[in-house]
Amino acid sequence: MADKSFLEASFPSLRANVVPVEKYGELEPFVLPSDVEVQVRRGENEIDTALATIIDCVPVEADENLVIGFDAEWNVRLEDNGRFERGMIAIVQIAFEKRVEILQVRICA
Repeated sequence: MADKSFLEASFPSLRANVVPVEKYGELEPFVLPSDVEVQVRRGENEIDTALATIIDCVPVEADENLVIGFDAEWNVRLEDNGRFERGMIAIVQIAFEKRVEILQVRICA
């Protein structure tokens, strides 16, 4: 919990418009459906293959809907004086159709 307090103090925006979990405690935890495939890709060839597969499935017709989930994570370096520096993107997640691709584009440190 010390990390939570530290992060909230360092990044006040983390608390903006947040609803405490307890308020919705009666909700079931979200679980990915069993037919959703999650893959972790680490090397350049693995990542290229995963992206090529997604691109091949993108609809060509303009009237077709395309839904993609995208998220990215990066390292944050905190200094003793409280300053922080955001590092390079390390992880990219892409959710498309019935799969989630987790792409490690840089080593997390």
